[in-house]
This record gives sequence, structure tokens and C-alpha cells, in this order.
Amino acid sequence: MKKRIAFIAISIMLIVFPYTSCPVRRMHREASNVVKNMTIDQKLGMLLMIGVPTNSMSRSVRSIIYDYQPGGIILFRYNISDKNSTAKFIEDMQDASMKATGFPLFISLDQESGRVIRVVDGATQFPGAMAMGVCDDEDLVKISARILGLQLRQIGINMNLAPVLDVNNNPKNPVINTRSFGSSPVVVSRMGVAYVVGLQGALCIAIGKHFPGHGDTSDDSHFTLPIIPYPLARLMEIELVPFIRTIERGMDGIMTAHIAYPEILHDSTPATLSPFFLTELLRKKLGFEGIVMTDDMEMHAISKNYDIGEAAVKAVQAGADIILISSYGNALKKIRNSLREAVKRGDITVDRLDASVNRIIELKLRYKIMEAVDGKIVRKNHELSKEDLEMLEHAESVNRKMSRMAIYAHGFAEDDNIFMDPKVPLYIITDNAYLRSGIATLCGQRARFIGSSEISTIPVPEVKKEERTNSNKKKEKTDVTLPMVLFHVHDPNESAIRQVAKLCADRNLRLCVLSTGNPFPLAAMEDLPPTIFTFSATKASLDELAECISGSFEPKRKINFELGFPSAKK
Repeated sequence: MKKRIAFIAISIMLIVFPYTSCPVRRMHREASNVVKNMTIDQKLGMLLMIGVPTNSMSRSVRSIIYDYQPGGIILFRYNISDKNSTAKFIEDMQDASMKATGFPLFISLDQESGRVIRVVDGATQFPGAMAMGVCDDEDLVKISARILGLQLRQIGINMNLAPVLDVNNNPKNPVINTRSFGSSPVVVSRMGVAYVVGLQGALCIAIGKHFPGHGDTSDDSHFTLPIIPYPLARLMEIELVPFIRTIERGMDGIMTAHIAYPEILHDSTPATLSPFFLTELLRKKLGFEGIVMTDDMEMHAISKNYDIGEAAVKAVQAGADIILISSYGNALKKIRNSLREAVKRGDITVDRLDASVNRIIELKLRYKIMEAVDGKIVRKNHELSKEDLEMLEHAESVNRKMSRMAIYAHGFAEDDNIFMDPKVPLYIITDNAYLRSGIATLCGQRARFIGSSEISTIPVPEVKKEERTNSNKKKEKTDVTLPMVLFHVHDPNESAIRQVAKLCADRNLRLCVLSTGNPFPLAAMEDLPPTIFTFSATKASLDELAECISGSFEPKRKINFELGFPSAKK
């Protein structure tokens, strides 16, 4: 009953609270008035989004801010502790920046939800993008992104490097998979727009990534330079669609992909360094007015193929506004010095530099990170409204509802009620202690936990057959309920699944695979056993999986995009 009341409350929120993106009035004149009084070093610093080494204000962090005068800081897990300590750290960095440069910082991170998170304490752990895509509820996605944005702003974070707008149509993609909303450009577009509108409605800047698309590759740009061998017409039909739709709805930031498109550029230049992609296509053809940020320049797709300082110059010349670098040592020094020398030589003109700085300052003004009062820069602290605080009270209800709606059953007969029969004994194989605890609590004595080697010891009731004569025909009847084995996998292992499947078949046991990780390797398997997919391994997803196993609800039988099952290809 409590859950139903909570779900009703969510529906009421949709009516009461409007969902608009950040106010659309752009503050170009105000930004220009600020930029014209900035020094070259202040402007160059604005182009840097950099990492720091600790999770509290230290001499090294202070030195980095004073020496490099960055416009932004990117936070990783090692920079973040509990929410109060993190908020204090961010406040200290903002104070240092105001003293060192006269300007407040962008504070960014990758809080995609699902398997890519940075903040644990102080932010709801929503399921990842693919679970949101399967959920297929734009209003819930808007609410969840709005809630996340409010939570991040409470801590002092004003920019989220999300959503992932890549269309994951390559089952062998090692880095995107569940980080994408799905394999359909329509689904990714709809969910991406909802996410951007929700996040920016909380005055947290959305950075859609990875332009022009990282979905259809089997390589990881962290380690090598991936290649996508398609012409522009194909990108316009698939990869670029989510970017086009979110740009139309006011997305204010885009991150570039370190990926080569030789069919378009006729060489191996990554998009990050390409004037065609960042200026001709993104700015002129697609009409994007927000900031363009590079992916981390220390990823091997760049750092193993280019001098990192020269690459930063090429990125700015191509149209990038912010150079992202996760470290704070020699590479950062080289990038800053290379940019400074490029301006001195005229390789980066002052007009080109001002264009980027104008966009950055305009965003800081519009998102209430700072304001200009009588020619003086004043840092602003974002305060949540009463309505915002009321919305935060429903965070976990939104999380549970979305996680439940993402659970998908594949390969079951239409009339199979799966877990609804309480007489069916359940034998669960899992290494996940949290899932184990949830199933044990909800299923009680019905659930027993075993290792895969113990399948042969499961008692199987003897099948009783009753012969009846009717019109000279024999009819067999069984009243035996056969046990079901539930095999939980997070990192798919086809060999292990086939071994368990054989053991179950030998004993006439039903088998159900429970998948909480990347679904694509499983979907590619021939003769995949019936499988429950959660597309997420957050606590809420595991809670709802346990609820599903206990028979509390029926999982959905259809989803709105293709996973690539062999049967679907025939």
C-alpha cells in the first residue's frame, strides 16, 4: 500500500511541478561586458577543466588553482567523501578560485547513474541509462534527472557530464553498453531530451556525450583510437539524431568523442580535433550555441597519437571551448603553456579565444554560478526552493518505480507466470550478498542458496503419471512442481551459463538466468535460457529483482529497442 501511495505521489508531482530546461534567455551582452575586462591568462584559464589530487583543501590543490587559474574542476571518486565533507571541499575550492582569478568554478563529475557514479552519499543511486530506456517513461526520467540535479547543486556541483547520447547498436562495445539509453536513436533521443530538461531544470548543466557518437565501435578510446567507418548520411540517420533532438531542446553542453571517421574526414583525425565536426557540423549545421568540451585529453586515443599540448591547441582551433584533463601534473603544464604560446603566435586568435570564454561566462551567469554586480563578479550559492525540497522527499520512490519498470523477462512462454506459484522451490546461485539477502527476506524458506556444483544434489520429485482411458486414448497427467534454478550473472560468461544449463537439463530442472550487467553478450547467445534482465546493479534494481522473484509483480515481456537476440535476426 505504501508503494502505491508513493507512486501516486509521483504522478501528482508531474502535475504540480513544471519541467522546463534552464531559462532560455541567453546572457550574451552581460557575458561580453565581463570578458572585455579579462586578461589573457584569465581567459586561457577558463578553457581548462582539470583534476585535483585530494578530497579536501590542501596546499597542492591551492597551488593548482593559483598556478593554472582553471575555469573548472572535475571530481572523481577519490575526490569525494561524505556529502558534508565534499560540500566543504568544493566551497574551499570556490573561495580559492575567487581569490586567485576573480571567478567561480565549474564543478563537474560523471554522475551518469548505474555503473558510472562518483557521489554515493548525498545522491540517489538511480539505475543507469539503459534501464531508463527500458523503463520508457519520459516523465520519470525527467523527475529522476531533476532530483539528481538538485542533489548535486546542494553539494556544490553545478555540471554533470551526462547524459550519454550514444546509440549503442554494437553488441561488442566495451565501454558504452548500459551507459546508453538503448540501441534505437528514437529511444535515446526521447530519454535524452527528458534527462537534459530535468537536469538543467535543476540549474545543473548537462553535458551530452560523446559527439558525434561512440556507440557503434568495439574499441575503447581510453586505450586506443576507435574507428567508425560510416559516411555522414549514416550518422545523420542514427548517431547524430539524439544530439540534434537535445540541441533543439536547449542542451547547453556537449563532450566530443576521440574517434576517427575516415569515410568523412578521409584520414584518422579524431572528432575532438576536427574543425569539420566541431565547427562546420556542430556549430553551423546543427546550430549548437552551448559549450563544447573535449573528452579527457589523456585518454590514449589522443595521448598515444599526439603531443598533448599540440592536441589541445588543435582542439581549440577545431572549435572546442573547454579542454578536459583528469590529471594535474606535467600534462596540464604542457597544455597550458601550449595554449599560451599559440595565442602569442596568433595560431589561436584573440577573437577565437573570446568566443569560447564568452560562452563559458554566459553559462556561469545563466546558471546562477555567479553574477556581475556593478562590474564586479560575485559568486552565487544556489538555494533550493520549498518545491525543490518537497521533490527530494520522493527520490527513493522514483528510484524504485523506475527500477521496477526496467525489469524485463525474455524467453518465457506467454502463459508462464514465472515466479507467481509459491509452491515452486527456488535454488539461487549468486555471489552478490545484497541480492542474496533481499531474496532470503522476501522468499523465506522457498529460496535456498547453492553453488553451481550443488545442482546435482537438488532433490527432484518423482513424476507421477496417471493413465486414463478416454476414447481408446491414453492421457498422461502430472501434479508435480519442478524446482527452478536461478543463476545470477553480472559479467556474462557464456561457458558458465552453458555448463549450468546442461546440469539443469540433466536433472529436468527449470533454469532462469538473472542478468544485472551488460545484456548484449547474453542476447548474442544461441539457445539462451529464459532470462530476467535488470540492466542495472544498483541497490534499488537488486531490491526490485528480489521483489520480482518473490512474485510481487510480473516483469515486462517487451521492450522498445533491440538487444540483438538471434531469433530477432531471423
